[in-house]
Amino acid sequence: ARTLSPLVPIVMLPCMASLLPRWRTRPLWTPILGVLFVTFPSATVVSLQTFICETIMGKAYLKKDFNFGCPRTEGTWLYSWAIVSSLGFTLGVPLLAFCTLWWFKVPTLAARKRRIANLEAFIDAYERNWVAVNASNR
Repeated sequence: ARTLSPLVPIVMLPCMASLLPRWRTRPLWTPILGVLFVTFPSATVVSLQTFICETIMGKAYLKKDFNFGCPRTEGTWLYSWAIVSSLGFTLGVPLLAFCTLWWFKVPTLAARKRRIANLEAFIDAYERNWVAVNASNR
């Protein structure tokens, strides 16, 4: 459940955004991305712990909880789920962040902001020179 819970916003958010255009706003994405990045390390670690087994007296056990046999040797669904969740989190969360930046056109907005700042700096320098030239002509 701990590795599954962060997948819910990943699946639900694009569905909600396509149905309701007003949900494309940044205030909705900000907390969800925050939750994903807070849960990202712990969920990845938990899913990767399924691969760590220890052999005791000829039988392999999950090192995190010796009550369970090693999923790799027993062929349980837990091993398959660990592979899926590990790939989903290690690739999915950064991919979601990239798609969010692309969706809101952040690189384009940053480039525009940089051009506007350069233009404002040029205009400020021109105004300062204009004032200096007018002051010297008086």
